[in-house]
Amino acid sequence: MRMYVKFKRLASLTLFILLLSLPLTAWADEEKGEYDATVMFGDVKGSVGEVVDVPVKVGQVKKEIATYGIQVDFDNKHVKVVGIQPEYGSNSQTCAEETAGCFWSNVNNEEGFLRVAWADPTAGDHPIHDSMKLFNIQVEILKTDYIGESNLSIKVKDLESLSFTDPYNNPLKVGMDSGKLNIVEKTKTDTTKGKNNTKDKVNLDSLPKTGDDSYIDTILNSAIAVLAASLLIMWFYKRRQKGEKTN
Repeated sequence: MRMYVKFKRLASLTLFILLLSLPLTAWADEEKGEYDATVMFGDVKGSVGEVVDVPVKVGQVKKEIATYGIQVDFDNKHVKVVGIQPEYGSNSQTCAEETAGCFWSNVNNEEGFLRVAWADPTAGDHPIHDSMKLFNIQVEILKTDYIGESNLSIKVKDLESLSFTDPYNNPLKVGMDSGKLNIVEKTKTDTTKGKNNTKDKVNLDSLPKTGDDSYIDTILNSAIAVLAASLLIMWFYKRRQKGEKTN
């Protein structure tokens, strides 16, 4: 039994590594509404100098979610991402022991995108099966003369932007409901609110660090082999368990 648990955790963590290193795969259906899940952004507004939270959640969950990987693109001329806070999942080093699973994030303000990934370390025993908030994107509105909408979006059909899988490692069809970040003129009330919100800023240096690309490349081939072997062992084990229960 201990070996089985070890294989489950190894498989999940290996899959988690692959989510971070490999190009993500989009599985959006051509017909609107025919999705297994939908990624949804909240509508928020703020003025220059403020830090606002943009909530991201999953809705319309028709099939269980065991892993996800998302790339969010934003306009770095108007906003800067200063933090990403998980609402479901942990970014601690002991996340594999937690029911909520492992959460990872990375921000590239120079190119205007961020990436997040989540995995169930029990290989599908604790999947996401209901609509829920996934994480918050903490956005600082930069000092520009721009007033209007600044979109945060996912290129649903881009092969490097979206990937969801079920507990059996099958890809899910995922859609997106984009929200709006409205940049408004600063007022006296906004000025006071902006000062209070400075405490919400997050130092990117405090976020969990991940291996660099060279490290990921060196383990990629072995990770794929381990993943395939461990998933196969898990599949045989579950079939044997079902057979014993039947008998």
